[in-house]
Amino acid sequence: MYLSRLEIHGFKSFADRTVVDFSPGITVVVGPNGCGKSNIVDAVRWVIGEQRARILRSEKMDNIIFNGTTNRRALGMSEVLLTIENTRGVLPTEYEEVTIGRRLFRSGESEYLLNGVQCRLKDITDLFMDTGMGAGAYSVIELKMIEDILSDSAQDRRHMFEEAAGITKYKIRRGQTLRKLDSTQSDLNRIRDLVEELDHRVSSLQRQARSASRFKVHDERLHHLILSLAVHEYEKLSVGNSDLEQSLKILGDQSSELTAKLASEEADHEALRKDHVGKEQALVAAQSSLADHVEMLRSAETDLRLNSERQDGITRNLKRADEEEINAETRFSSLSELLKSTVDDLTTAQPEAKNTNARLAVVQSERDAVEKRISERRSLRHRLANDERKRLNELSEQRRNIERQTSRIEVLGQEVEKSESQLEDVEENLLALLTQIEKAASDLDDRKNTVSDVSLTLATAQEKREKQQAILSGTEGDLHSCERKLDALNAEMVLLESVLSSYDDLSDSIQFLTDSSEWLEGQPKTVADIIACDSEHVTAVIQALGPFASYLVVPDDQTASRAISKLKNKKKGRATFLVMSRLTDVGDPEVDTRVRNAVALTAVIRPLGAEYQRLSNVLLRSCFLVDDIEAVQQAAPESGRFFTKSGEWYDAAGLRYGGSDSDSSVAATSR
Repeated sequence: MYLSRLEIHGFKSFADRTVVDFSPGITVVVGPNGCGKSNIVDAVRWVIGEQRARILRSEKMDNIIFNGTTNRRALGMSEVLLTIENTRGVLPTEYEEVTIGRRLFRSGESEYLLNGVQCRLKDITDLFMDTGMGAGAYSVIELKMIEDILSDSAQDRRHMFEEAAGITKYKIRRGQTLRKLDSTQSDLNRIRDLVEELDHRVSSLQRQARSASRFKVHDERLHHLILSLAVHEYEKLSVGNSDLEQSLKILGDQSSELTAKLASEEADHEALRKDHVGKEQALVAAQSSLADHVEMLRSAETDLRLNSERQDGITRNLKRADEEEINAETRFSSLSELLKSTVDDLTTAQPEAKNTNARLAVVQSERDAVEKRISERRSLRHRLANDERKRLNELSEQRRNIERQTSRIEVLGQEVEKSESQLEDVEENLLALLTQIEKAASDLDDRKNTVSDVSLTLATAQEKREKQQAILSGTEGDLHSCERKLDALNAEMVLLESVLSSYDDLSDSIQFLTDSSEWLEGQPKTVADIIACDSEHVTAVIQALGPFASYLVVPDDQTASRAISKLKNKKKGRATFLVMSRLTDVGDPEVDTRVRNAVALTAVIRPLGAEYQRLSNVLLRSCFLVDDIEAVQQAAPESGRFFTKSGEWYDAAGLRYGGSDSDSSVAATSR
């Protein structure tokens, strides 16, 4: 076994990728100070697993990454690949050429490679154990190691001799075994405590289940008795209700007849009322007309009195005219006689003729005036007589109209009295009908109140029945809930026993972190601690989780960093963490349609908290529960892992697992 090739990139002063070939015959590397000879040695020590920055001549591990110069920027990664020729089979591997690689990033992450495949530091340490080529072995000699060899202390020399003798790995395995035994003993103690606590809880649940069973029996009996009582009361009330319904029907028929009769009477009453109103209106009109005629009669009587007075005046004037006419006639006669005598005298007395003619002319003019006045008075008399006759005729006609109106008013008054009498009779009949209807309505209300009381009693009985049924349903629900809780606790106990039995495979780091909680708010939990399922699915779930069951669940990167710092400070090894804040929800899994009756494992588990649902979806996204692996194999799905309840599984990528669990537990199968 010898070094054949060393490839360096970004390690200390090697900014560019540098390849050093150790061809046969090369025994030493020489060069001036500062050319990088010690950096090559440090690169060899670092790639085979050296973890102490002091040995690499640095204050901290980040300093081994090229930090840059004035002309070149710093790099973000340091990488060293070491190729070893294993022609003599010194290394425990079948490869004749083994390449060891290590990378360190400025973010603090690091990777270890074995033949290009990512691996653990423990794999590299185990590979070089007892070969003299480990990080602390004698393959790379420093001044302090020479001092230890030459030291008088046997303890200082012992480590070097044990490494050379090849017994170091046995001592390491012995220490690991002792730690596992201690861890197993601690787990057994914890299991005993859990079993005792679960025994107490199971005993309590069994007592509750027995009490619930007794309560169920008594409650069923109470339910039957309540139903029997309710049926009896219902039948009794139904009989009374039928009688009441018949009475109510009879009263309803009577009420309908009375209502029809009342409607007929109301129609007659309305007709009479309209007739009465018409007659009253006619009476009012007749009275108004009578008042007008009376007023006209009074006006006519007034005019008659005035005419009478005027007639008396005219009569007096006529008498005066007659008297004046008589006087005029008398005077005419006297004048005629005087004229005759004058004529006679004229003939006898011519001298006096002239005076006589004058006097005659005067007398004739006076006679003409008198005749004219007489003619006017005669004409006026005739006209006044005609007016008097006309007024007398009009007054007679008005008196006859007043008599006719008075007679009509008397007839209308008699008809109104007759209508009022008929209206009083109708109102009396209507009052009698209303009295009967009120009595029938009162009887109907009494029957309705009786029916309401019966209905209320029936509703109360039904409500009591519904309440008893609700209480019974609630009690049955509580009983089923207790049974489900008991099943869940039993399944949880089985899962806990299975998982706790697998704690002997957990590393010292996980045991150390789960035993101490100052780095995390709350109790540290692994993936197995936060997932529960039914007992029949425990084996399938454990097989699906595999190594993830022992991973620690943390909320964020800061918590993981605190845990890693604690492991570093206490030198308790390494651990793997699932960071909740960096998980993304992948949604519901999609099963290949060619696989029949496949159920997603996420549907049969119960994360102990809603915040862990996303974690279970990520870990078990492509995992499905089936009844028969052979059917899955015949379907040949393109993706997914399929598990049976017995623990067998089939992976579409080409893996198949099965066999018997007679010599190992379910937890061991999970490991």
